[in-house]
Amino acid sequence: VAAEFVGTSITSQAWAQERVNRFLPDNPHILLADSRYRGYTRVDVSPKLLRADLRAMASVRERDADCSTLASFVVEDGRPGPKLA
Repeated sequence: VAAEFVGTSITSQAWAQERVNRFLPDNPHILLADSRYRGYTRVDVSPKLLRADLRAMASVRERDADCSTLASFVVEDGRPGPKLA
């Protein structure tokens, strides 16, 4: 069994957060679902650890928009599932 990280497209249109919230009760394995942000996932992999930083753009319409880390998760060797970093 593997951990799966799913993110937005940096330029796609988002679903309304209300729509996302409707499917969360039936999917307790989803650790984070916030459709207000567009961005990408930065991944660092080593033999003992995978770290995924979910990067969120302040704006997808501005070339030099600020980018911040919305959340970070780690998957450790020998320990199933992602954990909030």
